[in-house]
Amino acid sequence: MRIVLRALLSAVVAALMIALSPAAAPANVDTSPPSKPTGLRDNCIADFPGAAFCWNPSTDDVAVTGYDVYRQTPSGLLKVGTAPATSFPLFGETGLVTYQTYIYRVQAKDAAGNLSVISDPVSVVARPGMPVPPSCRIEYTTTTFNSTGFFTQVKITNTGGIPMNSWTLTFAFPTTGQQITSGFSAMWTQNGVNVTARNMPWNAVIQPTSSVYIGFYGSHANANPVPAQFRVNGVLCTV
Repeated sequence: MRIVLRALLSAVVAALMIALSPAAAPANVDTSPPSKPTGLRDNCIADFPGAAFCWNPSTDDVAVTGYDVYRQTPSGLLKVGTAPATSFPLFGETGLVTYQTYIYRVQAKDAAGNLSVISDPVSVVARPGMPVPPSCRIEYTTTTFNSTGFFTQVKITNTGGIPMNSWTLTFAFPTTGQQITSGFSAMWTQNGVNVTARNMPWNAVIQPTSSVYIGFYGSHANANPVPAQFRVNGVLCTV
């Protein structure tokens, strides 16, 4: 009987201690969303090939962790990317139609998943970006015949990523005795040792990875060495 009473007394005491102990303090939960992104403006990234814009950074009681970016489509808002939380938030999208206007909106978020009120829309023009300089390769093949004549074929290859338009090839003969007598597939001119070949109307455009072949007949005095450098539209080509 004493054992039963002791067990019952222990249970009552334990229950009283649990009932009288202070309740655990609830954990702090972040429920405050970041502020609405404002100041959205076009053309914040110079020479970006596409649509680019920036905005003023949002604020939060803890910290903004990033931004979701949406583009307006006929069926509604489409999430097209995210931007990090920086002092100068910005976003750029490529693969768009150049000079077409696109509508974007931005929403800030924090670590707890709270989302801000979505921003007002901004109109952004997709721009072509900085022009890419041409890149080229030259293959210069010359054949000497008799004592003073030679024939040369020049292959111009566009090794860049954009079409090469209205091209001009320039180079200098190594000796003053080398002279062009006639040429084909280009408009050839010579001033001293300096040679210029300009495109014909039918081969004015060289697409990326494509080539054109031009050539000329010439004469030489004692030797017919190959020119050391070639330029297309002022850019040095590889040989």
